[in-house]
Amino acid sequence: MNPFAVLSADQMRAAEREAINSGTASAALMEAAGGKAADIAMRAFEKRPAVVICGPGNNGGDGYVVARLLAERGCDVRVAALADPGTEVAKAAR
Repeated sequence: MNPFAVLSADQMRAAEREAINSGTASAALMEAAGGKAADIAMRAFEKRPAVVICGPGNNGGDGYVVARLLAERGCDVRVAALADPGTEVAKAAR
């Protein structure tokens, strides 16, 4: 797969399912996604204050990872949680 390909939501779910079925932990996927998003945010906005909006699913868990990593890099970060995390891996990320 092209590492720069833009995937549809269905394709992304299938890729995640394949990775998990191959032994990659959901938490590792979350850390990787959040890490890349934090890297992009830092390149684009440096250390400007940030608000990360987190929903109840695993994408919200990715958001908690982004918030944590930005804070570790010296950013003033606020999290706006739309609901409590609904999955165990998102709860752990929070």
